Amino acid sequence: MNSSEPSGAKHGYFHSSSNQQIEFEYLFSEGPDDNGANSRIVQQLDFIAYDALKGTIDTRFINSRLGQLMNTTYGWFGEGNKSVIALHYPHFDKLMKKYKGKFKTWPTKVFSYCE
Repeated sequence: MNSSEPSGAKHGYFHSSSNQQIEFEYLFSEGPDDNGANSRIVQQLDFIAYDALKGTIDTRFINSRLGQLMNTTYGWFGEGNKSVIALHYPHFDKLMKKYKGKFKTWPTKVFSYCE
């Protein structure tokens, strides 16, 4: 998978290796169309990250409840300075970079999904 705008995709889309343009929110989906639910989740993670960076929310608590979601999302779309996370969700990006090593050692709730 390639990044979005630098590879010629429309804003909010990804340019896949099979030369397709896919909306960002669909890349999060694992099931039926979510009407943007995953995009809203990442927006909320960005809001939460803002407060965590300001010190108004305990980072260990956030990680204990949302760590798997944060780590998975960031692993898919957050690597690099030109990633979708870095460009559109700057607080989430900064939090993940700041605590990346610590998050790996802190316990977190595990979510699983089976079809």
